[in-house]
Amino acid sequence: MSYPDISHYHPITSWTTVKKNCPFLISKATEGTSFVDTTLNSFIKGCETNKIPYWLYVFLRKGNELAQAKFMVSTCQGKIGSYFRGYILDVESGNAASDVRTALDYLSGLGVKTMIYTMYSQYSAYQSVIAGRPSTCAWWEARYGNNDGSYSSKYPCHSGVDLHQYTDQGNCSGISGKADLNRLTGTKAESWFTGADAKGGETATDTTTAEKEDTEVETTTKIKINGTEREVKRVLLDGHNYLRMDELGDYLPITIGYDGTPTMDIATLPMEIDGVKTSVPGGYMAPGKSVAYVTELLAVCGYDVSWDSANKVVVAKRME
Repeated sequence: MSYPDISHYHPITSWTTVKKNCPFLISKATEGTSFVDTTLNSFIKGCETNKIPYWLYVFLRKGNELAQAKFMVSTCQGKIGSYFRGYILDVESGNAASDVRTALDYLSGLGVKTMIYTMYSQYSAYQSVIAGRPSTCAWWEARYGNNDGSYSSKYPCHSGVDLHQYTDQGNCSGISGKADLNRLTGTKAESWFTGADAKGGETATDTTTAEKEDTEVETTTKIKINGTEREVKRVLLDGHNYLRMDELGDYLPITIGYDGTPTMDIATLPMEIDGVKTSVPGGYMAPGKSVAYVTELLAVCGYDVSWDSANKVVVAKRME
């Protein structure tokens, strides 16, 4: 099996071949606060069509890392689908550790899995960020050694690394040119990277087999809006957690209605807020019972969203 990470420099030539050889894919989404990878849309479409789990990363330029992370999310929301697995911070530009931590906290607050990518030689600069990352964040490290396309145990990654990038001169069937290749170190199973985590940090392994399939299970989660903490209903469906929009309508300055056909297919939930049409990842399940990724919904409603990892609560503040 191959574990490549790609960008527009490594276009996929055969999705059928990649699906057979790659349990999951990683691709560049954005860089800075303006650049969008030219293959982002086709990459997402290819993964969703071929049912390949995928991750998306932002290449962080130095400075304003939080804004760069938010740009990635705003660019990807509305595009990603059910095979999306998480966001990644690509840290290799001498970024300040405190700014990387802030960006990582933001992504963690979205309730999806994350990864932080660092260079072997820069370990000491980000040691505190790596050590303090949440359980839903994997550590991805680059150390090449001979960089001849194959892994050599003479050039191991640091202890605790979950995914090791060992070359940028690899060959992967179905992908053109030389590609970055990675290996699993054993700290996390392949299923961690391929499986759909429940929102809020609960992993798919915390659910029963029935819950991972098209079975709806309703439970609750905590959310703090403008300083007021509430417990709202969330729906576990196909290994994902979504918040009930009918309940959120009681806490937000929006009116929740329903106009759609009931379906168990979670993809994109069309919305109209103050007359402006938009969408968030979510879907219809029954009349009056729509669900949505809470952070995406709050963002389009004008809220700044963060994740309080200590108290395990989504914190939303109305932006001035």
